[in-house]
Amino acid sequence: MRRLLLFGAGAVCITGMVLIVGIFVLAVTPREWDGDFNFRVIQLCHDKDGGPVSCATLEPDKARSAVSPFSDGAPLSTEAWNLPDMTKIGDVLTCHVHQRDLLTTGAGAIVDVDQCRHPRPRAVPRP
Repeated sequence: MRRLLLFGAGAVCITGMVLIVGIFVLAVTPREWDGDFNFRVIQLCHDKDGGPVSCATLEPDKARSAVSPFSDGAPLSTEAWNLPDMTKIGDVLTCHVHQRDLLTTGAGAIVDVDQCRHPRPRAVPRP
């Protein structure tokens, strides 16, 4: 009887340790999202007055994107070399987004926005 009790207690301890280790590994594993997403240009940055564009502030375009992978709706920024020529405020751009959510740092997600382009027009079916 004592052996059965010791075996049962050992099995419960091992199961508990495996569960704790599994939760820890899941908590420290970074979650990632990678794909194309639509943005609207809300601001252009200039290094000097009247100089070339150096960056742009983008916000997720809710009208064209059904599901947002971003945890908050905060605007993002990207460097000018990621933008297509002649980009202006109000333009809708499709950009490549890579988001890493690191739970161990507690700092939130790291979002990289690059390879922005004007979205392709939708094909109109011919009658």
